[in-house]
Order: sequence, then structure tokens, then C-alpha cells
Amino acid sequence: MLPLPQARHVPQIKMLAALRGLKTAGLANQIVAGATLAALMIPLKIGYAQVAGLSPIVGLYAALLPMIVFAIFSTSRNLIVGADAGVAALMGSALPIFASVYDPRYAELAYGLALMTGVILFAFWFFRLGFLANFLSKAVLVGFISGLGIEVLTSQVQKIMGVHVEAERWLVEVWEIIRSLPEANIYCLIIGLGTILIIRLLKRYAPKIPGAPGRGSLRS
Repeated sequence: MLPLPQARHVPQIKMLAALRGLKTAGLANQIVAGATLAALMIPLKIGYAQVAGLSPIVGLYAALLPMIVFAIFSTSRNLIVGADAGVAALMGSALPIFASVYDPRYAELAYGLALMTGVILFAFWFFRLGFLANFLSKAVLVGFISGLGIEVLTSQVQKIMGVHVEAERWLVEVWEIIRSLPEANIYCLIIGLGTILIIRLLKRYAPKIPGAPGRGSLRS
């Protein structure tokens, strides 16, 4: 006699599960941590929106609305999610193939890509396919992160110089940036390089100041 097939366990959506077990004694610290995270996250997401070729207001929406939804449906208080440099760089390099950054369809394509990504991630959660991430080798991840860092650095150099360069290939983009050096805005250079200098000095001489990347942080 053949055994009866077992019923498949269907994942259940739990609301406000992350708030369970939260003690009132630590509520003040949680509020301060949330406010600090919001203060750091909002300008960061605005920058990511610009990396993706979108309006800064899109970064503001991405910083606030998704995090509220995540707080409602998440099961962890220690996990931070949201738009990051990787997503912004991939979107900024893929979408110009289909529409110009100045084309109104560009934002529509970005919204469609975000919705499609959400549907795929929901399917991964529903069918419990997270184990597939274990098959990504370390070499692939290191190569992706390194290439991503180079791409983001190249795009931000243009903003520090105050110039705009359009090129389909990275080497061509670098060459155009070098050619644009005489056209660089001196005020943008002072602000950009001065900010980098302040961050490096704070890291070396005052690592305990809030917002300054310490020696053991991921920013170093």
C-alpha cells in the first residue's frame, strides 16, 4: 500500500510579529535607533535614486514606504532591508537600454521592474527557494561586489566634478570623464573632495563620533 502524500505546509503571513517580545524597558532605545536610522537612510536612498537615474523624490519614497510595510510583515527586528547600491547600479545600467533617463518611460520601466522583482521575491518566499543562494560561489559574489563598487564610483565621480557623461561602455565613460576634467565645476570639487577628507579624518581621529565609520565597521 502506497503512503498517502503529505499535505504541503503553506507559509503564513504574520503581521507585527517582530514586535512580539518587545519590552517597554527598551522601547526608548528602539525609538532612538529608529530615528537615527531614518536620519541616515533618507539621504542615502536619495543618492541611490540618482545612481539609478531616477528623481530624488523616488529615493524618499523608497526610504519610507517600503520600510513601513516591512515593519508590519517582518519577523525580525534586527534585519534592515531596502534599496541599496547594488540594486541602484543594476537598474541604472539596465534601463538606459530601453529608454533615456530623460524619457518619462524611464520611471515607468523602473516601477515595473521593482514590482516584478517583488513578485519574484514573494514567489521565492512562498516556495521556500532561499536555499538557492547557497549555490552562489564566493568568487561570483566578490566579483559582483567589486564591479559594483567600480560602477558606483564612476557614476559619483561625475557628480563630484559637476559634469554629465553618457556612454554605453565603462571604458568609454572613463575616457569621457577624463576629457571633461577642464570643464569640472570648482565648487562641486571643493564640496565633494572636502566631504571625503572629513570622513577619512573622522575615521582616523574621532571614530566614536556618531556617523563616523569606525575601524570595525563595514564602511572601512
